Amino acid sequence: MENVQSYIEVELECLRDLTTSDFSAMAFMESGEYRIRWKYASGNGNERYKQIMLKPGSGLAGIVIRIGRPVMLDMNVPDAQSMRYEYPIMLTEHLQAVVAVPFMFDETQGVLLVGSRSMRTYSVHEIELIVSTAERLALLIKHKELQDHGL
Repeated sequence: MENVQSYIEVELECLRDLTTSDFSAMAFMESGEYRIRWKYASGNGNERYKQIMLKPGSGLAGIVIRIGRPVMLDMNVPDAQSMRYEYPIMLTEHLQAVVAVPFMFDETQGVLLVGSRSMRTYSVHEIELIVSTAERLALLIKHKELQDHGL
């Protein structure tokens, strides 16, 4: 799993660079536990993101998993500034604008998030890049799990 972790970390850093963002991270539904946890990050200001545990349907990651489509909080959302107080990941990392995209492999679900510490709007091209990266990472993780189980 170490190679997969390294690959994910490199992908998160590249995604951050390609979207000129300050932060990128992945959260997963933990199997056996009814919680969502942020597992990987790039550009984080501290390690507090690892302590955030959410119930499905709560927090930004929980909402994205529940509705199954990307969520954007940026300059185009009227109450984006006040809404950020509802999401621990945005508070912990001082994010002003985010794009959060769901992904799925087998029964495991997760979220890929890209964010900026200044208010901005993400372009359609950047959102497409985030979605395709989420799909690619989900396939990688699924492939690794299959290998681990000898399939």
